[in-house]
Amino acid sequence: MLEDSTGIALYRNPYRSSTLRFLKKRSGDISLAFRQVSTNSANVYEKVRNVAALIESLGKIPADGRHVSPFNGLTPALSCLDPQNKFPIMNQRTRPLLRSMREKADKEGVVALSRIIGRTYNIRDARELDVYANTETFHRPSARLVAGGSPSFRDVGVKSEVNSFAQIAAKQAVITKIHNEIINDLRDYLLARYKIAPKEDRFDALVLDWKGGRKLLIEAKSASEGPSGRSQIRQAIGQLYDYRFTLIPNNNVDLAVLLRKEPDVQVKRLLKSLGIELLWFKGKVPVGTIRL
Repeated sequence: MLEDSTGIALYRNPYRSSTLRFLKKRSGDISLAFRQVSTNSANVYEKVRNVAALIESLGKIPADGRHVSPFNGLTPALSCLDPQNKFPIMNQRTRPLLRSMREKADKEGVVALSRIIGRTYNIRDARELDVYANTETFHRPSARLVAGGSPSFRDVGVKSEVNSFAQIAAKQAVITKIHNEIINDLRDYLLARYKIAPKEDRFDALVLDWKGGRKLLIEAKSASEGPSGRSQIRQAIGQLYDYRFTLIPNNNVDLAVLLRKEPDVQVKRLLKSLGIELLWFKGKVPVGTIRL
């Protein structure tokens, strides 16, 4: 199989021959990995982790004056052999995606990539994930706040209004087209009115000095109605308290949930009881319990 034009046929020529020589020396381990990945497992992520651990145990491959990961050469073949379509292809193009997830190109990174595949993220199989990794742009996560340090956040940039991902490592939260439209509208409003852009990090937006020297931490959600919408509201509540505690450790931060449209009375009462402000859009202008 390794000698045939499959699996690693498009692997870079300087590394292909070295990889083939290395794999032939470890043919027993490779055969075991092939057999394991070809099974149907009740716990598919455990299967992926075990196969990835076996590949990682092979060590680096000496090639062209450097040492390269065996994942680059083997994961295409492993992905094609997986009947559950969960074993991801790992290559240079997946590294920015892994960095955005705060993962590395190791066995845990393989598992993290496999968890993206499925209905939750609208990525049907490993090949579709490979296309996603090759066509989307992913940015490095900003440095975490260290004890005694000052937060350094970046300006909110224009979002790609297609299905994308953010905070995958934190809560594997999918950002939908509506979510990104909401953030874009908030950014445009603040830039037009105050000539400032909100900041972002793991959270959606942070408005600095929004009122009397206080900061406003905002989580945007695409819906608030029905079981799915109520789940998003609960998630927003948890995220706001978590991010304020872990990323902005002081007492001058207010919290707000931002929605596309006005929610029902129950949602309003819930957020009010928790001291969380509520914003929604009236046209392109955010309105609600506070005024921006």
